[in-house]
Parts: sequence; structure tokens; C-alpha cells
Amino acid sequence: VAPVANVYQPSEGAWSPANFVVKWEGNDPPNSDGSAGSGIKWYDVYYTTNSGSNWVIGRAQVTTTETNVTGAGHLLTVGLYARAMDNAGNEGPPPSGSGSIQTWTKIDAEPPQVTVNPLPEASSHIFTVSWQDTKEQYESGIRYYDVQWRVQNGQWQQLVYHTTATSTQFNQGQNGVTYEFRARGVDNVGNE
Repeated sequence: VAPVANVYQPSEGAWSPANFVVKWEGNDPPNSDGSAGSGIKWYDVYYTTNSGSNWVIGRAQVTTTETNVTGAGHLLTVGLYARAMDNAGNEGPPPSGSGSIQTWTKIDAEPPQVTVNPLPEASSHIFTVSWQDTKEQYESGIRYYDVQWRVQNGQWQQLVYHTTATSTQFNQGQNGVTYEFRARGVDNVGNE
């Protein structure tokens, strides 16, 4: 009986960063007479970037059960498939078409693009500061924002930290003082 192999989903959810780990596992089922299988000798791990129309061997005849993927292209969808050969020479089938995809992931390789929305030139000592991301809506999404402020080129201070909100009240305004604000985002795969 041929061994069975399967690839784990690389990341939580459908998205992965440009560098991620692919893991797989396998088992060699018992023979029809109930005797134990001979054990897995090696794995082949394949990937496709065109929905299964073309499969490429990423790792051939390896005994390990994980590998690092580095530098995957932004917005690339990667389908994954593993097969195994046992010590008796039985091997699982190679992938064929989109039905062979055991799991897939989409790559978010770029950081969010966060901007602080324009503020009025003059305002009272309490005003709203807001920010937005212009990129992540169709990608892995924003995990959180960090927003800082400073007075006239002074030291940056934290206004909000690890927030999913897109605005907050600033209540430290003083007459005749110029304030600056900046924001950054971290997306759901860790790009910042």
C-alpha cells in the first residue's frame, strides 16, 4: 500500500508573508493482511502558482518534514502538494491539476501604506486625529496601528499603541504650539 502525505496550511488564515515555513506529514498504512507498512523513505513536495496547471518539485526525495520558503512574490497564490515513497518502493501519485492542491496560501509581501489624515491648520486644544491604510483592504488586512505625536520637531511620543481604531481624540493641545503626527500599520502576516 502506498504511503499517504499531506501539507499543512503554512499560516493562520489564507495569507502568508514572503518568507514562511511549509510543513508536511505522512503515514504508511497497514497492508491488506494487517501487517505494518514499511515506513516512509522520502517525500516529494510540489508547488504550483497557476492553480494546478503546472506543478514544480520544490523539494525532491527529502526525509525532513519542513522547509523555508523565502522571497515569494507579492499577491502570488501558491498551491502545495506532498507525496511519499515507502521503504518497499510504493509511492503516492504525483500531482495532477487543481484537484491535487492539498493546501494553498496567498502572499502578502509588502507593508501597509498608512497615512495620517490632514488636520486643520488651527484648532482647539482638543481635536480628532485620524489615519488610514490605503493598501491592505484586498490583502492580509491590518492587525494594528501605532500612532505617535511630537511638538515642533521634538521627541516622538506614543499616542495610541496596537490599536485597530482609525481615530482618537488628542486633548493636549496648547495655544500657539505646532504638533506633528505619524502612524504605521502592521498587517496580519507581520509586514510593518
